[in-house]
Amino acid sequence: MSGPKTKKNKLYYVCDKNCPGLWLWVYPSGFKTWYYHYRPKGRLTTNIKLGRFEMLNPTLVQRMLSTLIRNNVFMKI
Repeated sequence: MSGPKTKKNKLYYVCDKNCPGLWLWVYPSGFKTWYYHYRPKGRLTTNIKLGRFEMLNPTLVQRMLSTLIRNNVFMKI
């Protein structure tokens, strides 16, 4: 018999309330990765991996994402 499941036993997501669509995925191994979740008009939703948490702090990810959105990079994918 196993104990109750906690967040440490499975993948879970944390959303950034300051930047819509920005999610931090936390894996059971402890790795954390930034993803941008969006839906282009007329297409299916897409998750784009932005990088590891250890390499990108939240402020840097938000600035990077706002620059990419401003330059319409995601509309070209």
